[in-house]
Amino acid sequence: MRAEPQGLDANGLPVPFRQVIGRPHRAYAFAELTDPQGNVATLAITGGSVSVNRGAAVRRSCTLSVSPGEGGSAIPAGARSPLAPFGSTVALWYGIDVPGVPGTSKWPLGVFRLSQVPVEDQGSPTLSLTAYDYSRTVSRNRLTAPWIVTAGTNYGAAIAGLVSNRLPGTRVRPHSVAATTPLLVVDPEEDPWKVVTDWATSCGQEVYFDAEGWLVIAPEPDPEQGLPTWTYTDGADSVIVSAGKTMSDEPGYNGVVLTSESTTLATPLRAEVWDADPASPTYHLGVYGKVPKFVSSPYVATQAQADAAALAEYRRSAGGTEQLSLTIVPNPLHQVGDIIRVVRPLSKIDQTTVVDSMTVPLGPGSGGMTLGCRARRTQ
Repeated sequence: MRAEPQGLDANGLPVPFRQVIGRPHRAYAFAELTDPQGNVATLAITGGSVSVNRGAAVRRSCTLSVSPGEGGSAIPAGARSPLAPFGSTVALWYGIDVPGVPGTSKWPLGVFRLSQVPVEDQGSPTLSLTAYDYSRTVSRNRLTAPWIVTAGTNYGAAIAGLVSNRLPGTRVRPHSVAATTPLLVVDPEEDPWKVVTDWATSCGQEVYFDAEGWLVIAPEPDPEQGLPTWTYTDGADSVIVSAGKTMSDEPGYNGVVLTSESTTLATPLRAEVWDADPASPTYHLGVYGKVPKFVSSPYVATQAQADAAALAEYRRSAGGTEQLSLTIVPNPLHQVGDIIRVVRPLSKIDQTTVVDSMTVPLGPGSGGMTLGCRARRTQ
């Protein structure tokens, strides 16, 4: 969850955001277009959405409806037009104005590279945009010669180095990665983004571009740590539009078995992590049985790294047997990985969950924000 901003009431006193999000307010999307020459222009967004999914190869994407402008001035006339999908980027923000609460502001939703710009004309033109975060750009920008990482290189530095090579100007958040690499060779036909994702996974990390377009290398979020950042309940001030839950034993993993076959190892490494809570419905020594996820990585070079990677993989999948879908009044403070509590007595929902995906609607009257969650399960 991002830091919670505060507005001001009529007496100039602070009003926490969570106290006003349920009040009537005007939501708006704000977008800036930057073309390959560095020229910046404001886009008039009339609708669309931003999707964020921790399990997707490209974490952030957006679809936008854009005003074509007076006389169709915003419609790209050729490959060098600002809205042509050949290097232009869109930075998006979500804002709200609450009557009687001055001081509210906007929050970043992502920086996206344009991919598709369809124009439809059935008497009057409409303009749409599809765009993705920078991970897709890195993925598409393949090497033309082998990329070599010397043994003993910090994995965080290796990840940042390859990404920066494929995307010059990449801004990198500070990281705490301690693991070091064996000798690594990235072949030209390999997907650079998949490579750095696999490197991060091998040392218990995740890598992604955040809402401000910075590269992040961070430990896999631990669902066991921290209290819920937000509680959604029924009542007069409820912001829940709808909720649903699903219980399934597919895939239903309650453990991870990781092996490493790095060429630098004399013998393969192995690490196991299981649901070890006897009170858990998926306890691995209980009636549920053992349902492991098997993982193999050539990038794990030490037992400590194997243990960290197995634990991170377990954290990614734990709780997948109980999934919750939630539609709420849009809340731009949420991030995937947030821990929230949802209480809906009639649906027998009283659950602490981890947000794995979300879709933020843009534009007036665009509906609720959806959250895809899984149960909070610990080792």
